[in-house]
Amino acid sequence: MPPPSHSFTTLDKDPMRIRAASRTMLTAVLVLVASAACGSDSTSPDTGNASVTGTYSLKSLAGVALPAPGKDQTGAVYGTVNTGTLTLTSTNTFASNLSYTPTAGGTGTKSDGGTYAVTGTTVNFRDSSGQDLYVATFSGGNTLTFTANGQVRVYQK
Repeated sequence: MPPPSHSFTTLDKDPMRIRAASRTMLTAVLVLVASAACGSDSTSPDTGNASVTGTYSLKSLAGVALPAPGKDQTGAVYGTVNTGTLTLTSTNTFASNLSYTPTAGGTGTKSDGGTYAVTGTTVNFRDSSGQDLYVATFSGGNTLTFTANGQVRVYQK
């Protein structure tokens, strides 16, 4: 019987084939590891709001660390945002507060509140009248990111 055309001894002697086989194996292992790390366990209960509850501090507006220019619904700058907090409770309510320096001088605050609902990594916020305000993405166990008045806001616990 003739020897197989591709034997291990042939592969062992060909450096290009060894590299290609190594890359293929490494890629397969990395895909498996990434899938295991990112996959979800369908038997795990949805933690719902338990993982998002807490008080978050505003870290940046539109990619600019605080203090940063704040914009209103029309896109006009109303002042410089100095601090901000967002508190999410276990009863699915939230309170948001911004402290800012108006463009005309002095001090100002903006407050908002209402309810929120969690679906996976998405947090939907509604004001006290039930109107949708914004949709946030919960990531990293301590970061909420959403867009309000055309500005991406990043909050962290």
